[in-house]
Amino acid sequence: MAKASPPSPLLLRYPPPPPGAEQKVREFRQIRPEIENMYDGGHAELFLRFSEIVYSSFTAPFMEGRSVKQHYRQLRYFFDFFMKDFESDAVGGVQLPGHLIHVEQPPNDVLPDSNHRIGCTGIIGHVTDSPFILENISGYLNLTEHHVIAGISPVMSVTRKDGKIVDIQPSANGNHLEVFIYTYIAKVVNPKTIAKLKTELDATLKSLLIAITDFNGMVGKTVELCDELEQDKVDADDGRETAKFIQWLVPKNFIFMGMTSFDLQKDQNGVTAKERKGEEMGAFRDIKLMETVFPGFREEIEKRAIQSYERYYMLVLDFLTTSPKIIYHREAVDVAFVRQLDKNRKAYRVTVLMGRFSRGALLSKSADLPFLRKKFQRVLESEKIRPGSHIYREIYSTFNNLPKKVLFYIDRVSLPAVLNISARLNS
Repeated sequence: MAKASPPSPLLLRYPPPPPGAEQKVREFRQIRPEIENMYDGGHAELFLRFSEIVYSSFTAPFMEGRSVKQHYRQLRYFFDFFMKDFESDAVGGVQLPGHLIHVEQPPNDVLPDSNHRIGCTGIIGHVTDSPFILENISGYLNLTEHHVIAGISPVMSVTRKDGKIVDIQPSANGNHLEVFIYTYIAKVVNPKTIAKLKTELDATLKSLLIAITDFNGMVGKTVELCDELEQDKVDADDGRETAKFIQWLVPKNFIFMGMTSFDLQKDQNGVTAKERKGEEMGAFRDIKLMETVFPGFREEIEKRAIQSYERYYMLVLDFLTTSPKIIYHREAVDVAFVRQLDKNRKAYRVTVLMGRFSRGALLSKSADLPFLRKKFQRVLESEKIRPGSHIYREIYSTFNNLPKKVLFYIDRVSLPAVLNISARLNS
């Protein structure tokens, strides 16, 4: 198979500017002379460009009850944070894209006179533009039941020299995009809760950024894995079908969170799994980070890798919901266990792909997908169903209408019964 360079993941665009953004630009330009006269810091032109972009993203809670002076203080507070140096962070020896996130009580002088925002805590962040940032932060806040009052996330084109910001322009004017994030949540008083909030938000961002940074590496590893599967001597048919499914899955139909592999061995004490050093990618690179974001997952994945030792087929699709403490989304995490077999069909190595099926993956016709197509064929064979018959059409229709994840996870023994019951219910 040709080894083309794996494409980068598609970026999830941030929400469009709120309605009235152009009107807000005009409003800002009316008050710009007053704000310019108040500004007493450095990089005055950068401050004004930043302020116009951010002001145009404001929703009502950032606008109402504020004088020009209070708008200036709010924009100055945001700008001073935006101009701070990014934190230098590495996970498992890999440098992460720039990011900075704090949780703090907003200064009183940026709040409106009406005082109705004093009952708020602010989450303030600056991140290199990357997919799923807002989704993950919002998911975390929802799961931890922090009430979100309002938020903004303007994206802008940023030019840096020696790490320092030297130019800021609207996002349409350049390629290197950075996002400013500010979210008001219901007031958090306990310092320990604020510290925990900051730690977990930072961990959520890091787990996302390391998955993005490692994306091309993980795709490249799956290309190598598919080459090995296509040349498998134990079960060439299963090897080719598994390779086709992985090629369909990656890179467009699977949102990678991490990847690792285990060597399996069996002795008189049973089967043991040894993680292959140097092959951990994404969330698997850092044990502490994974335990914060996906508590209990590493141990559960190793346990299920061991359980796959005697499974028959090369590909085992599963999901993990081992802990209610997963900190940024409610959905189960999808896991593919790819087994490489010895001559006795026992797994000597298991490669683990951890992530989530994309929305596009769940919209595809089931009977046309590798792996699911094979499952469908096995049902026809086991039930002795003749293609073109009435029962074939009923089963075919039922198979394509069942939720995709049910078909991914269900074992080959249970599937015929589920299809027969569903077909009877629908007839």
